[in-house]
Amino acid sequence: MARTTMSEMSDTTRKVRRFVSQPTDKGNAVNPFDPLGFWRTTQDSALDTWSKAMVELVNSEPYSEATARLLDSYLSMSIPMRKLLAQTMEQTLSQFNMPTRTEVISLAERLTNIEMRLDDMDARMDDILRLLKASAQPSAAAKPAAKPAAKPAARSTRSAAANASGATTGASGGARRTRGTSGGAKSRA
Repeated sequence: MARTTMSEMSDTTRKVRRFVSQPTDKGNAVNPFDPLGFWRTTQDSALDTWSKAMVELVNSEPYSEATARLLDSYLSMSIPMRKLLAQTMEQTLSQFNMPTRTEVISLAERLTNIEMRLDDMDARMDDILRLLKASAQPSAAAKPAAKPAAKPAARSTRSAAANASGATTGASGGARRTRGTSGGAKSRA
């Protein structure tokens, strides 16, 4: 006798298990090696029969009328219960200092309103900035370009004294006081 190895035995076992677990492709023929094959085919045919019967029942007019009446009576009887539950929930939430559903909805609406107003203000500010930039460009182009002045050999004592006191020299060569020295007033020397 030839000895079979464990790997050959496991290969044979795998093949038998695969054959037993596979349904047959020959219609309703039961696999002879499957002990539950007859039960499976009976179950499948019963499920198919029940599903066809239920589809016919659900698609019928009397069923839809009966379902409508049942649903209507359920909803009409549940309204007082829902009101009682809502009232109880509101009292419970107020005792725990928590907001109710209506308060949260009100707050959400207010925040949405504020957000929309901020968006509108942002759009208006963008329009104003665009208009200011557009109006500043033509006025700058309308001024004649200033000729570069030659550097004076020595500054006058008046402008040097203004610079020493914290003023800055403007584009016209005169001294302009800064905020810190005169409380925001600008004067030309």
